[in-house]
Amino acid sequence: MNFLRLFPYLFLLIPAALLAQPRVEEDRPLARATRAAQTLIQEQHFSIAIATLTSALDSATAAEDRSDALFLLADAQFRAGRFRAALMTTSQCLFQYPDDPRIAELWYIRGVAAYQEGKPDTAQQSFRNALARGTTRIAEAQYWVARTNADAGQLDTAEKYAWRSLTAPPHEFSDDALYLQGWINEGRDSAALAAEFYRRLLEKFPESELAQDAQLRLGVLEARRGNYESAYRLLLAFIPRSERQREEQTFYLAEATSALNRHDDALRYYTDFLRQYPESRRVRSARYGSGWSQLQLRRYDDAINSFRQVEQGLDSIAAAASYQIGAIQTLRGDTAAAIATFQAVLYRLPYESFSDNAYYQLGRIHYRRAAYDSARHYFQIVARQFPESELRKEAYYLLGESYASIGDYPNAEYAFARTRRITEQGTLFQRALYREGVMLYKEGRFTSAVDRLRQYVGEHPTGADITNATFWLAEALYQARSYTEAERYYADVNERWNDSPWGDEALYGLAWARFQQKKFKLSAETFLEYTKAYPQDERAIEATLRLADCYRLMGDRAKAVETYSSIGKVAGKGKRDEEARFRLADVFLQMNEVDRAVDTYRSLIRDYPKSPRRDAYAYNIGVIYHERDRDSLAVMELKNFLITFPESELLPQAHFTLGDAYYNMGQYDSAYVWYYSVLEHYPNSTVVPEAIDQVRFTLEGLGRGREAVAVIDSFMVKNPNRLPADSLSFKKAGILFDNGAYPEAIAEYRKLIAGFPQTPLRPEAVFQIGRSYEYISQQDSALMAYTQVITDFPQSGAAAQALMARGTIRLFGKSWNQSAADFGLLLERFPESNRAMEARFGLGESQLGLADTAAALVQFRIIIDSAGSAGEDDLIFTDKSRLMVGRILSAQKKSDSALAITAPIVSHRKDDIAAEALLFRGRLLTQVNDLSAALSELRRLTDPEGDFKDFVEYVEPGLLALGTVYERLTNYAAARDIYNQLLQSNDEQIRAEADTRLKKLKK
Repeated sequence: MNFLRLFPYLFLLIPAALLAQPRVEEDRPLARATRAAQTLIQEQHFSIAIATLTSALDSATAAEDRSDALFLLADAQFRAGRFRAALMTTSQCLFQYPDDPRIAELWYIRGVAAYQEGKPDTAQQSFRNALARGTTRIAEAQYWVARTNADAGQLDTAEKYAWRSLTAPPHEFSDDALYLQGWINEGRDSAALAAEFYRRLLEKFPESELAQDAQLRLGVLEARRGNYESAYRLLLAFIPRSERQREEQTFYLAEATSALNRHDDALRYYTDFLRQYPESRRVRSARYGSGWSQLQLRRYDDAINSFRQVEQGLDSIAAAASYQIGAIQTLRGDTAAAIATFQAVLYRLPYESFSDNAYYQLGRIHYRRAAYDSARHYFQIVARQFPESELRKEAYYLLGESYASIGDYPNAEYAFARTRRITEQGTLFQRALYREGVMLYKEGRFTSAVDRLRQYVGEHPTGADITNATFWLAEALYQARSYTEAERYYADVNERWNDSPWGDEALYGLAWARFQQKKFKLSAETFLEYTKAYPQDERAIEATLRLADCYRLMGDRAKAVETYSSIGKVAGKGKRDEEARFRLADVFLQMNEVDRAVDTYRSLIRDYPKSPRRDAYAYNIGVIYHERDRDSLAVMELKNFLITFPESELLPQAHFTLGDAYYNMGQYDSAYVWYYSVLEHYPNSTVVPEAIDQVRFTLEGLGRGREAVAVIDSFMVKNPNRLPADSLSFKKAGILFDNGAYPEAIAEYRKLIAGFPQTPLRPEAVFQIGRSYEYISQQDSALMAYTQVITDFPQSGAAAQALMARGTIRLFGKSWNQSAADFGLLLERFPESNRAMEARFGLGESQLGLADTAAALVQFRIIIDSAGSAGEDDLIFTDKSRLMVGRILSAQKKSDSALAITAPIVSHRKDDIAAEALLFRGRLLTQVNDLSAALSELRRLTDPEGDFKDFVEYVEPGLLALGTVYERLTNYAAARDIYNQLLQSNDEQIRAEADTRLKKLKK
């Protein structure tokens, strides 16, 4: 029931003065368009008026008054049903002309438009604003405030405003207000009071569009109270005053008794009606009702006869009758006749009220026949072309099942998702939710599958598909690598529904989920349970193999060996035995039984002569010897491998490993030969980049490191397209850089940039030029290079490094503003950079240099607060920040806080940062006269056999501080010993201070 009405006379609210505006000598286009639009609106040509006003407003100047045009545009859009546009226009008008005298009416238009657009909050606020601004439609606005509150469940407020609207003088919504009052009381289960309002509506507004609805609500109220016979008795007791009333009485008695499933009585009333009123406009409805009752009484032939009498029309009754004939034929199992009937219905009436039923039944018939392509054709029509159909959700669901049956999982998932969105909570909703999750899983969209299946399991724990949903949730979680949760749900299936079809798979999945979490003991127990429960299952051998893996990973090598060895005995030679022996060799290696591992690989080569992995087994023997520092044996095995498997894909790796073996033995000449052979004979191998690097290191070992450049040049000439030339050029420059030939490196990097202007390595090359200049102390040139990287390649990784380097140079040069800008820009552009903490620390130091202590503290505390997620490198800056904050707090006379924040540094570090922190704490404790604690910290720092003995720059000042403590403790002998010791310092200032203190002590 829709009791929203438009307002054809709203236009009359516009001041009449609009048409009487004075004309200027040259009338502006906007004014002409406004007058024309007003006429068009009066003539109800709303679309033309909208177009006229829109065009005029688009071309209007900023200085022109647009209020009249905007108001007219909002009104035209509103009355044309363009509510979204009306919302936008009213927003514009209200913003631009908040003091317009028509503001209240604009709020009213906006309220109705917002309600139509499904924005009840906006609508309610708009109506309230209309009331506050003095709209001329007070009662109507009060009704709408009541309506929006009622929709929101705010029944008390709704009732208050509905009553105000109801007690106002009669207006356009008086009957709606009565109806709303009835609805509110019905919502409160005040049936008697609700019925009173409905009756008042029927009495006061018998011609209202809502009268029929009110009558319907009266019937519903009776049904709610359990008085199912009430409507029938009221009609039966009713004394009609005219034939028309009698006709209606008879007809609705038939309808009522039919609704009560009293089909014998209904049939009698229908028959009486048809006999007495053969010319009535309800005859077709009565004949259809008669057929329906006959159908319910299983008088199929009579029902078909009744439906045949009305099926030839072109209305909804004809469509329904034809559909019922087809339904009876379907019920009787005559699907061929049913198909013909449904198709005939659709040929005549493709889009009538029962056409959706016919399409749906055709889909079901074909679905039951497993003709899924035909089925989905009909289900698609119902789902997409009948948006108001009650069958739409079932059609979407069966469309999903049709797609699923032919393996079209993406379309199936979409159909199930649509079912879920248009279906209220219930069995079908639950089923669609579950099936959507399964389809997402089959698509490989595991995270989305988890969301849907988790929703099902969480919201419908007693649903019909709870077992299946729980299992598939576990599967999806496993595939999404959420192994902990997967374990939980696999265990749930295993414990609660062990006898379900998923029992074996759930147990197997549980074992794997535990395996993935490295819960090897539990996983082993579960795999063992599986092999015992399902010894003949095809997965039993796989489970045994994984059981052995668990033992291996638990370190129970004896059981691992036993279990791996058992697989061949049970399954015989084959894929699983080969895999088991391969793993067995790894166990022997873990047991450091190299010979047994080698023997296992040799047995694999012998027993599986056709295995595609024989060469890998032979190669592994050589690798084992190499990795166990038995390089002479490795050389022998690998050379034998090269002879035995001349076609192996592992030949490049074998040459490379031979190079490694000779390198480890210190035979750099031989190592060079084998590394170089990779470049010479296998230039397309994946190990070529590593071989180039190893050639370089080997030549360095021979004292010929610069020759690597020539090797790269030779490789580039022979294999111009094998590796990117720019990459090799970059390697050459890097060799020069690493050998300290910085000017030559700069030249090579510049050559790279000139020769390959589009190379992606250009940012890194320019950055390396900057580093080279920095290493030869040409800071200005370094800054220029870094600036070029930052400017030309602002989003590159090199730009982050350049910002860090430039900021550091400027920081050490005490250019605080510039260094702060660099570090800040790095944090802005590269918040996820692995140097972000370092940059933030530099920013804090820069702000300290600028005497902005508060800003510096913010940066240092951000670093400290991020300690939980910081990497090992970042923890350095965490502790350095603690020390900086401690110094600031100390300067602010907050000694306790300074000591508290620096305590973690000295508790877990043994490096220069900890040494500096100990010195700071010792001095601070001395200042606050906690001499015992100061003595402890400084003794730890200065212990000649302690962790900090190598950090002289902190130890010697620490000794001076320790001397101060001894003096204050009047232990002058200990102080004198320390000062005498410091007279041997290499630091002139330390020696001078020690000498001064000694002289004071002698006095």
